[in-house]
Formats: sequence, structure tokens, C-alpha cells
Amino acid sequence: MSKAQPPYDDEVDLFEILETLWDGRKKIIATISVVALFGIILILYLPKEYKVTAPISPAKDSVFLPYTSTNELLEKNELPLKIDSTKVFDKFVVDFMGYEEMINVLSANNYVINSLQGLDEVNKQSELIKLATSFTLKAPLKETGSWQLSFNWHDGLEGKRLLNDVIQRILNNIRLELKEDVDQLILTLSMRKTRELSTLQAKLDSLKSIKDDRETNRVQYLKEQANIAKSLGIKDNQMFKDTNLQIQGENTNKSESDYPYYLRGYLAIDQELELITNRSEKQSLLAMGDYIDTLEEISLVEGDLSP
Repeated sequence: MSKAQPPYDDEVDLFEILETLWDGRKKIIATISVVALFGIILILYLPKEYKVTAPISPAKDSVFLPYTSTNELLEKNELPLKIDSTKVFDKFVVDFMGYEEMINVLSANNYVINSLQGLDEVNKQSELIKLATSFTLKAPLKETGSWQLSFNWHDGLEGKRLLNDVIQRILNNIRLELKEDVDQLILTLSMRKTRELSTLQAKLDSLKSIKDDRETNRVQYLKEQANIAKSLGIKDNQMFKDTNLQIQGENTNKSESDYPYYLRGYLAIDQELELITNRSEKQSLLAMGDYIDTLEEISLVEGDLSP
């Protein structure tokens, strides 16, 4: 004869659970309401933050092709400036690290203006600097990567506008800086050209002033040589006719400057004297080799269109 199985002690009485929940319904609803209200308060009143980022890279070299001739002139004149991708990007990084444009953009933002109300000027500047330094520009980990410009802001869309304003302001500053640099270089080149022309003109004036002294000195020398030639009876050119030098075994490959001038003969020397005394002012100047060289230098400088 089989025995009846005893009832299990761990059976769950659903009706009992439901009854318990029903009895504590007010507490449960109150707890859920408090948690929900607290969540809503957090959502409404806790500041939101969005991380705004933008990749920054140097422009392609092709962008700067219009400045090729300018760069060539700058290099030719050994001037410390080049308008290319690397130069512009380096300027961007330097200007960004100065935070000046970030401060300008933030100080005009309504959210920032409201948040700074009640502060004195010193504390306002301190807060603006703190906000500006939250803008970061990180170099790429790899050479092929992009730099990352980023900062945190309570409104993502407004953060993008701020970031765009900062970038545009910095690029505009770079344009103005480069224009100022080029203007300064133009002024430098113009001043250099003016200075060189002044120096060459002074040299030309100096040559004009000593022309008469040179001619007087030359005439005096020729007269002395002519008198020597006449006293020795040397009428015609006697240069290169020294046969005794060959007998003595000395070098006969001599130039005219190795012989006394009176060996040219007094006929030639008198003719040279006559030509000198009959020259016009311009002919006398053109007979000076350094005068012609100076005129050529002036022509080259005046023809330099670098500025």
C-alpha cells in the first residue's frame, strides 16, 4: 500500500506575493516617482558636455603653386620667408597656441557672457583663459596622420560654430601676417635698391671728381717718358728687340709692362698725349675702366624688378 507524498515546503504562493505587493503599492510608486524625478532633475540641471573635434592637416603643395615665383625671388634675395604649406601650417600652430583668438571668440559668446556676470575684470580674464586653454591641438602619432583640434562644450552645434570661428580667425591672421611680412620685405628690397644706387652714384661722382687728377697724372707721366725717348733718340717702338737677353739665356716671354714705357718711342707717346688733351668730358670718363664698370652696376640694379 503506497504512502501519500508530503507537500513541498518551497512552493511559491503567487497570491501571497501579489497581496504583499498590493499592500506596499504606495511605497513602491513613491520610490519609483522619486527616482524618476531625480533622473529628470539630473537631465535638466546638470551641465551637458560634448567633445567637439576637427582634424587639421597642412594643405597640399599644389595650393601654393601661385606663389612659386614669389618664393623664387625670396630665395634669390636670401630673405627669410617662404609661402608654402609647411610655413603656413607652422604659423597656424603657433597662433593657436597663443590662445588669443580663442579668447576673442569666447568673450563674444552669449553663454560665456552670462556665465561671467558678476565677476570683476581680473576674474573674467582668468575664466576666459581657462576656457581658452581647454582648446587643444594634438600632433598626430604617425607622420601620415592628422592633427586633432578639440574642446568640450555644453552645446555640440554651438561648439562646432565656435571651432569654425576660431579656425577662420587664425587663418585670417595668417593671411594678414604674411601680407605684412611681404610688405616689409618689399620695403626692405626697395630700401636696399635705393641704398645700392646711392652708393654707386656716389662712386660715379667720385670717379668724375678724380678724372682731372688722373688725366693730369697721366699727362705728366707721358711727357716725362717722351722726353726720355727723345733724349735717347728712340723714335719708334723698341720693345721686344732686346737680343742680348736671348744670348744671356734669360726669359724673352715678356709683356709690354716689363719694359720701360719710353721704349715705345716718342712718336707714339706724343700721339697718346695729343689724344688725351683733345678728349671731350664724356670720352675722358669712358676711358676710365672703373667708370664703365660702375655704369654697368647701376644699370643692373635699376633693372632689378624684385620689389
